[in-house]
Amino acid sequence: MYALRFSPDGRHLLTGTSGGRVTRWDAGTGERSGEDLLVDSVVKAVGFTPAGGLLVATGGTVPRVYEWNPAPAKGR
Repeated sequence: MYALRFSPDGRHLLTGTSGGRVTRWDAGTGERSGEDLLVDSVVKAVGFTPAGGLLVATGGTVPRVYEWNPAPAKGR
């Protein structure tokens, strides 16, 4: 794990890995919440927009900022 951040309301957690995967978790259940975001390299930082909506991850071989709104998890 290279990066993690709780949402402003404490209901979600974002994690970013050295393999380029960003995952949003339900902090209450510990289950994945939505689809993962894959980027081209190490995720160096993750965060939420001020409104707590779109998720932002930085990382990659060329530094980038990704705005991401994950789809709901399948079957939910």
